[in-house]
Amino acid sequence: MCHLFGETDGTGIIIDNDFDDDGVCDDIDFDDGIGLNELVNATINLYPNPSKDFINLDFESNLNNVSIEILNSLGDVLIQENIADVSFKDIIQIAVHNLPTGLYLLRVKSDNQLHRVNWIKN
Repeated sequence: MCHLFGETDGTGIIIDNDFDDDGVCDDIDFDDGIGLNELVNATINLYPNPSKDFINLDFESNLNNVSIEILNSLGDVLIQENIADVSFKDIIQIAVHNLPTGLYLLRVKSDNQLHRVNWIKN
């Protein structure tokens, strides 16, 4: 029997147990699949952090097919915006006044890349 435990950040563990008592655990072949690369060259500044009524996203690179998501601590997407193109030094403001106080994750996807920022709503 094989158990796979995964996390939302793409990490996890595989446990392969020998339940037929033959002393052999089967080989498991896997790859990390097609995923999203971290946006290492694209800086996105989020401010103010902590915030109360709105957050500003300051983009320091050009991005295409941008999806902006705000997730709660359970991984639920609470706010989502899609933008065709973002240019260098564009600032996008998102209203967060109706979200409860807590810790949130901002997730910005662009083509096959991903940028994440934790922020606090007070």
